[in-house]
Amino acid sequence: MAKHLKDTDYSKTIAKIRVFEKHMLSRQTLEKMCESRHLDEIYKTLADANWHFSYEEKEPSKILADQQQWVFEFLREAVEEENLLKLLLLNTDYQNIKAFLKQELAGNPIHGELFLEGGTIPVPALVKSLTEREQGALTKRMFGAFLRARDEFLEKQDPQRIDLILDEACILEILEHAEAFENAFILRYLRAQIDSVNIKTLLRIRKISEEPAKLREVFLKGGSIGLDRLEAQLTASPEECKAFLLTTEIGAKLSAQLEDFFKESSITALEKGMDDLLIEQLKPARFIMFGPEPIFVYAKYMENEIRSVRIVMNGILSGLSPQSIRERLRLTYA
Repeated sequence: MAKHLKDTDYSKTIAKIRVFEKHMLSRQTLEKMCESRHLDEIYKTLADANWHFSYEEKEPSKILADQQQWVFEFLREAVEEENLLKLLLLNTDYQNIKAFLKQELAGNPIHGELFLEGGTIPVPALVKSLTEREQGALTKRMFGAFLRARDEFLEKQDPQRIDLILDEACILEILEHAEAFENAFILRYLRAQIDSVNIKTLLRIRKISEEPAKLREVFLKGGSIGLDRLEAQLTASPEECKAFLLTTEIGAKLSAQLEDFFKESSITALEKGMDDLLIEQLKPARFIMFGPEPIFVYAKYMENEIRSVRIVMNGILSGLSPQSIRERLRLTYA
């Protein structure tokens, strides 16, 4: 793969992305989809938006997977910079490691349909390495996290440890590639994403745990908020915790939602606000003509679009009202 590309070297890929963007689902389109009574209406809207799936395929999860697979294939073909490609695709590898480990520990046969295509490692090679307990196709960090997650589950019988260990390894490996890629826009987004996850984790623990001090290892490294400062909030008073969060960039922008959380203990509006802030952080790249930023942003927006369609489909299948489904939607690109 080519390395250290010039900003102008991305122009051909950006030109393709600008065409794709014209078909991305707008907020208005998604809200209209919420009014649908049958999934067939959703499928027609997605076909009109140039989603890549077989119209005869009537399984929602397969339609979502097909579109996700198309995005991955586009990125593989379009992205020449190794570090950029890996930071976009590594999360899929780690999701597949989780799927393998949870199947194995449950004593179930390893079913291929539970794995996602589109990571940096082909699924058969990943499964072979994990089955044989050899690093093989895995990175050193992946293999170490897999062994540690397995051992800790066997010792503590806590399935949350699997997610925590593998999530942390994943974000650290993504950050390594982002730092090697040396793009300030991408690094800033990733650190904001970690901060968002850590704040959500902090507030969930305070809400549901009777002994929060015992859960000090749940925060992800790599964000802009120090882990020691976050850990201190596990046992701080509500007023102290709120005051601390208001000093963070996220808290300062979502002060009203923070107030509501500490009054009503409902985290829904705050979580939505944090997700929307991340989307807002991507929007300046719409005006960048050259460089890797539009590629990174397109991948993130498509991830968000697929999640939004999943929310709509699941809401319709669950019989939720259109208003209830709308309230769950996040900001969109269009």
